[in-house]
Amino acid sequence: MVVTKEEVRRLLQENFIDTSHITIKGEKTTLSLEKKTLSKELLEQAIRKYFKKRYPNKEIKKISLHMKPIEIMGKYTIAVEPETVSRNYAYVKVHIKQANKAAHVYRAYVIIKTLANVVVAVHDIPRGSLIQKKDLAVQKMVTHGKNYPDLQEIIGSVARVNIYKNRKITRYMIEPNYAVKKRQNVRIIYAKGPIRIELLGLALQNGKRGDIIKVKNISTNKVLECKVLSDGVVQFLY
Repeated sequence: MVVTKEEVRRLLQENFIDTSHITIKGEKTTLSLEKKTLSKELLEQAIRKYFKKRYPNKEIKKISLHMKPIEIMGKYTIAVEPETVSRNYAYVKVHIKQANKAAHVYRAYVIIKTLANVVVAVHDIPRGSLIQKKDLAVQKMVTHGKNYPDLQEIIGSVARVNIYKNRKITRYMIEPNYAVKKRQNVRIIYAKGPIRIELLGLALQNGKRGDIIKVKNISTNKVLECKVLSDGVVQFLY
């Protein structure tokens, strides 16, 4: 590329440089500008880098981008502009800019998967076992729906089914650690002042400690409201 003395002076003036005290020697010079090739792979790399920084909970499965390699002279920048980003896909524009002006624009379709923190079993957990923190681990995984309880909800619950190692734990797999279960025989305690009476009852509802449940007095068939005290023990609320 050949640049004349007049072109050099004009470029300096356009950049607000006073050329009245500048001496430009020679009539012309030859500049060599670096020629670079922009490929599809380079643009895909820019898209992946953008998503990793902007959407750390999303993982790219596939990028559909149609372009042929192009040659570009001088410095350039690549800018990724999201148009639509959903749970499973995204549309983005990729801008190739030179001197802060768009030289080329490409559109890409991106298939993505959204990751979430999911609780998994670190070993087999038999049905009926009380689940403790040591039995669990949290991993980033693909989820479907919202039926995944968090760690605190699972700790202290009971396995409703056999839960196998590395399985994602759903709400279907667990149940609260009930002190009293429906259709279970329970002791009903009636206490008022110095009077304390114990009766036999049948729980009509599940209940954790502190829950208020309905219990049938077996001797009278009356339904009573009772507070769950401990395993198999309730107190009549009069």
